[in-house]
Amino acid sequence: NIAGDFQRLLPLSTRRDITDGLEVTPGVTARNLIANNGTQTYMLRGTDVEQHVLQIDGADMVSSRQGRMETVRLPTNAVADSQVKTGGADASSPAGLGVMFNVTTRVGTNRFSGSAGVHHQNRAWNADNNPLGVPAIAESSEVEASLGGPIRADRAWFFASYFYLHRNSQISRTPTQLNNL
Repeated sequence: NIAGDFQRLLPLSTRRDITDGLEVTPGVTARNLIANNGTQTYMLRGTDVEQHVLQIDGADMVSSRQGRMETVRLPTNAVADSQVKTGGADASSPAGLGVMFNVTTRVGTNRFSGSAGVHHQNRAWNADNNPLGVPAIAESSEVEASLGGPIRADRAWFFASYFYLHRNSQISRTPTQLNNL
């Protein structure tokens, strides 16, 4: 079990993704795929990247044929707690062979609170040390904001969250490769 406050403090990546806690989960390996726009892909002890189960508040968020965690985006500010199961599915989880990842979202309280964050990596900040071709490209922009509080104290609350992500990752190519393309 990973508390949301602890997960937000983990210095694992600049992505601030709900799946960052999987980076330190025993048995789970991660790799960054340029073809997936720079997102992390996870494997558990040899399972395929499409055999995971991702639940938000107990509801299955991915299909049984497409259990890729990187297809679901949720800002870390919206996470109250998360639970990672790596020992197989039990009766409380949908069928899956990989990681069982369940996220509980935050709810409002009797006090107003919120946060906002921006991450930006400009394309011009990339190294340009490939005089024979196009250098690798990595650019990204992430905006995250959340706000919660009382509508009526001790009776009704609200919590809202917003997340925007733009990533552009490309491999370097030589003039010959570009000409062949």
